[in-house]
Amino acid sequence: MITYLRLRHLKSVLFVLLILGYSYFFSVIPDIIRDIVHTLALHVRNLVMLFIPVLTFTLMANAMYKVQSNATLFVVAIVLLECISNFIAIMYSYFFSAPLLPYFSTAIAYSTTTNSANLLFDARIPIPDFWNSKIFIVLGIIIGRVAKVRRWKDAEKILDKAMHFMTWIMHTFFSKAIIVMIMAFIANFGQKDIVSFIRNLINFLSIALSCSAVYFILILLIPLRMKYEEIKRVLKTITYPVMVAFTSSSSIIALPYVAESAAKLAKFPNIVRSIIPITIGVQQIGDCILNAILFSFLSYQFYGALPSLIVWLEFSFFYVLMRVGMTAVPGGGAISLASVPLLEKYLHFNDDMISIVLMMNILMDEIITALNVGYNIIMSLLMEKILLFYGLIKTDK
Repeated sequence: MITYLRLRHLKSVLFVLLILGYSYFFSVIPDIIRDIVHTLALHVRNLVMLFIPVLTFTLMANAMYKVQSNATLFVVAIVLLECISNFIAIMYSYFFSAPLLPYFSTAIAYSTTTNSANLLFDARIPIPDFWNSKIFIVLGIIIGRVAKVRRWKDAEKILDKAMHFMTWIMHTFFSKAIIVMIMAFIANFGQKDIVSFIRNLINFLSIALSCSAVYFILILLIPLRMKYEEIKRVLKTITYPVMVAFTSSSSIIALPYVAESAAKLAKFPNIVRSIIPITIGVQQIGDCILNAILFSFLSYQFYGALPSLIVWLEFSFFYVLMRVGMTAVPGGGAISLASVPLLEKYLHFNDDMISIVLMMNILMDEIITALNVGYNIIMSLLMEKILLFYGLIKTDK
């Protein structure tokens, strides 16, 4: 365990040093190196755009099949409630950030239409309009459901093999390819002082963490109706599992501590012990809040305004579905790649904005995991209350 944690943080430190070093010495880097990075980044991006729809289809089909294979009202209700809670968190972040962004962010006029780097060769594959994540998410849901209901022969075996292959591709190739994309982003921003721009994202973190803290307290106060002493007990109880999640950057490693902490706070410990394993990957409120604020921040930073509410609603719906399917893929940076087509289609993110999203998801991986674990504990308490209220579970006390 200790060796794993040391390697994990060593990789994070090396990644930061690589980014800062490339930024600092950008002016003395030979043009041919910039051209190579630029060319590789465009081709990697092309492969990502081709691969992500297939990945989302496989993940959504597998998720729907697995849920149905445990076809109990309890499991379906838990997953549905988690999707709703993730969606509400994204919408909350939109309204929370709206009045703050003018004070923490200044609209900038950066343009990536002109680029000093040259394209050495172009072997990119044209991508047709129908090849997008939105269509493949819907197809994955439909086919995964039909496969279980119709009991298609070898469906589970095929989906398991597909999941293994997709996870291997993400872990071995795309998680490394992210660095090339970020290097190209730095090349585009070379004359605009990338280090100063990244430093400006501290303002984003102040908004995001404030947003998350307020949301956490609101859940304790309103739906859970906790008093001051109860809130203190919750905060004290969740501290250890949150710290385990932060230092390991893994909700799975923190799972035993999460389950026991939730059981200590619950009225019926056995119920939350059943809820936690189901929701440990699906529940991503911390992730949704931080990324939603990041998307809002970048929209305001680059375009001077937030996306319209209608656009944000549609984007949030498909983003939540995509995040649920992506929970089986390791690596925060690699996972964030799947949001690229949605960010381009709905929020009109350019290459620089997408590179920032990828970079920040890698750097915030520990924070996101810790927040997800904290929310997982209190949401299990809320779900226990909802399931008991509607009679979806029974208990002998």
